[in-house]
Amino acid sequence: MRYSDLPFEILEHVSDYLSTNDKRSCSLTCKGWRHPFQKALWRYIRLNSHHTIQQLIDIIKKNQNVSTSYRLWVYSLQIYVSYPGTETSDIEFSKLLQCLPNLRCLDLRPISYKSIYTDTTSSEKIWTSLETLKIQSEGYSDIQQRLDIFEFINTCSMLRELEIQAMLRDQQFEFSMNDFDNMHLNLKKLSSITVYTCLKLNFSTILDTIPNMVPAFAMTSLNISWCPYADSVTWGKNERMISLFRSNPNAFQHLETFDLTYDRHSILSSFILLEVLRELRVPLRHLILDPTQLRYISESPSINVNTVLEFFSETLQSFKVKRFKYISANQDPTFKLSSYYRLLTDLYISSNYVTLDLGDLLDKCVALKQLEFCAGTLVIDPNTTNEESKKEQQQHGLQILTLRKCTVNSEILNYLSSRCRSLKHITLDTLLIKGSICKRTGCLLLDMPHTSLKTLNIGQLRYSPPYEETNVYDHSRLTLLSKLNDASLSDEKIEREKNQIDSEHPILTSHPIDWVHTYDESAHYKYKRVKTTKLSKSGADIAFKYFQEFGSKTVLQNSKHQCLYDEEIGYMDRECELHKGYGQFRFGKIECVHVI
Repeated sequence: MRYSDLPFEILEHVSDYLSTNDKRSCSLTCKGWRHPFQKALWRYIRLNSHHTIQQLIDIIKKNQNVSTSYRLWVYSLQIYVSYPGTETSDIEFSKLLQCLPNLRCLDLRPISYKSIYTDTTSSEKIWTSLETLKIQSEGYSDIQQRLDIFEFINTCSMLRELEIQAMLRDQQFEFSMNDFDNMHLNLKKLSSITVYTCLKLNFSTILDTIPNMVPAFAMTSLNISWCPYADSVTWGKNERMISLFRSNPNAFQHLETFDLTYDRHSILSSFILLEVLRELRVPLRHLILDPTQLRYISESPSINVNTVLEFFSETLQSFKVKRFKYISANQDPTFKLSSYYRLLTDLYISSNYVTLDLGDLLDKCVALKQLEFCAGTLVIDPNTTNEESKKEQQQHGLQILTLRKCTVNSEILNYLSSRCRSLKHITLDTLLIKGSICKRTGCLLLDMPHTSLKTLNIGQLRYSPPYEETNVYDHSRLTLLSKLNDASLSDEKIEREKNQIDSEHPILTSHPIDWVHTYDESAHYKYKRVKTTKLSKSGADIAFKYFQEFGSKTVLQNSKHQCLYDEEIGYMDRECELHKGYGQFRFGKIECVHVI
């Protein structure tokens, strides 16, 4: 079968995995491909100007009677740019909505929903078929405006996903208990709510309404940005609240995803809410906590992550905790898990003040597939690296690793390679790697021979001695990426080659891929921007020759005034600070490298 004879259904399925440009190209390939790929292009429409909105309306009007009706293909409409009222007043939104009978997803951010939901359009059938709605509100000061927006939301009877954004950062949308009840009565299929909200409620006045709350049986995902004026709940009412929720056993029983962003002052309320979910045995699978909103980590509250994890240890599959100060029960900054989490597959931890014990984490989270660690220090207990413990270590199935803005010791990378041989995707960005650079070769070998990568994302790497404090300007910022000539080497052969060859010529045991350099874009200290780039071919040759005769005064003189990078990059140290040495990553295999 020729490609042009592929069935329409297969071509439609293929189009789901292509970029917009690729879909355009495919639609121009042949007559047989034009229809399915044009349909794919029209499925998701994004409008970013007054002109494109009017243009879409005009195109649909002209083609309403054509056999290939574009209006029937539009599934998702996103109107992205905010316009002055004078620009939107003459747009025939009613005509546009009438022309899109199959619309399921409508994103009005950041224009006001009032531009779409008017007296003219309020009776359109589109509102009874929408499944996803993203809108913005102008805050909570106008009571009538708040009532109007709920009238609009409750009109969309088939809605499954709702997102309400504030027009300005310091505005929050106010919900009342009646608003929630009415919404769930009208929207029986609503399964996901995302809202930036403010709670000015006096909980003591509404606690008695909890037993009579209407259960939202379809609700599986709740994403709340919470900024109360003060803590709305006190510890004294904690037990009473839990008791009242127990009298309504259907509450939250289908909630699987809870994403909570909260102001640092509301830490008390937030953890009472988590306790309520725990006591009700809510089957949470995905939990995201962000305790800082727009504030700095240094102002965020301390969180005992173990306590939170233990709340939902029997069901939790992914856990993300962002920008927090971690304090354990004994004030030890090293984060170790207190229990085993056999279902946890996705873990994200971000904190300036946490030290993560990688060995302990892998031991306790045996099903972990994806780990992202940001803004801290990654360590392994020395006891896990001795020969006896190596024999006892079980292989781990970690597949995706992201390290950002953190510090690691060089031996951790070798430990990862040995224990996590299923790693396929690694991101290393803004990383300080500590290890001893060989004085004879200028090389810090970061050996990961068992790692067979599909993708490596790399940027802003620095290397410093392991134990002594050094000025950031003394760090090496040059990296060699390489892969083994024989990726099938056994552990014994790798160890033997390391002992025989690496001490003198570490480059010769592997095949170079790229030289990567992190540098300051501008010489002016006030306007420095740190960037990372690959060296040009000639620059890579110079670096290679330099380190073959590392320490020689002759080679140092010869390297000066030679360009190790492409001329158009702009300011950059022409010698790449070669005298400081470099770090060499040696992988088993690597398919694709992206420089961040």
